[in-house]
Amino acid sequence: MPPIEEATLLQEKPRSIQMVASSKHDSKANFHRDVFSIFAEQGMALEAEQASTPYGDICSSPFSASGSVFSTATTASDTERTLTLGATNQFIAPLNVSYASYSDKGIRKQNEDRKVCTSQVINDETVAYFGVYDGHNGNKVSDHLAEHLHVSIFDGMTKYTDITTAVEDSYASIDDYIFENKIESGSTAISLVIRGKEALVAWAGDSQAILSTSGKASLVSAIHSPDSEVEKQRILSANGVVAKGRIYGLLAVSRAFGDNDFKTSRGEYKDKFKGDLVTAIPDFLRHTIADEDEFMVLACDGLFEVMQPQQVVDFVRVKLALHGDVQHACEELVSYAISIGSTDNVSVIIVCFNQTIPITTTLAKV
Repeated sequence: MPPIEEATLLQEKPRSIQMVASSKHDSKANFHRDVFSIFAEQGMALEAEQASTPYGDICSSPFSASGSVFSTATTASDTERTLTLGATNQFIAPLNVSYASYSDKGIRKQNEDRKVCTSQVINDETVAYFGVYDGHNGNKVSDHLAEHLHVSIFDGMTKYTDITTAVEDSYASIDDYIFENKIESGSTAISLVIRGKEALVAWAGDSQAILSTSGKASLVSAIHSPDSEVEKQRILSANGVVAKGRIYGLLAVSRAFGDNDFKTSRGEYKDKFKGDLVTAIPDFLRHTIADEDEFMVLACDGLFEVMQPQQVVDFVRVKLALHGDVQHACEELVSYAISIGSTDNVSVIIVCFNQTIPITTTLAKV
């Protein structure tokens, strides 16, 4: 797939193919407070500017709560271990897809990331779902997404023929539930839905997806940050303030689930604003899987703070050429990112396309 051009970016249009990501909450409170009290602390005035399936299960493991066997790696060669912590040869035969996932807390005390890999037969077609959820200020929202978002999307696909509509409605309904039930914390999300040769990437926040086509990396998502031109204008138009690249100097992402204090189109003080400062409305990219497409990497920002897209693709291709084990490559990638200085949780899903056998052996030459 060629690099994404500016002309392909369609912002803020429901049920369309779009492109635009988010980050972390600096508020240390673990209870819901009104937006005025939060902003006042910073000395800022508001007026100032699973479904069961025969082909795949939710990837609840491997999950490192205390650090994996790779976590002490300090060089690239240190990540070349023979031990893998997760299930290998995960394969969805009707879609010719192999996949792997791994998450490590890195140097953080807790891992707030969550991830899901699953599939289901819908209207006589196998549909696969992959999702990475990067929680911040706690893991309650990322936990909720891991349990419910894919279920909602699968349910929506029984009603809508268009995948985009099902995903968009699910993002909205899940975020509404989080707000109405006052679930604390927040989480970005990136989702990949595959049906036949159709792949849809949806995201809200700063987790990203990379496609490898004949060894060339294409970034298929773009982060939602408050200081990007489009997002900043949306926030200012809603009577919000962007300071030091953050919403009211606090939140470094402009789209996310949860973060209820910034859902300012509702609640007691909705009359003070003209919309949500933080929204869970996703952007989309639709892609038809081609013979030249090798794999897609979904990952949280903990990976991309230390590696560029082409570096990620090169790393994965070298590992797959070396041992052909997607799970092993996924764990090595996470470990390597931590070893070279990632300061965040690191979570990765690798989805290999055009596979006829569970183990990837098609990259014999790099």
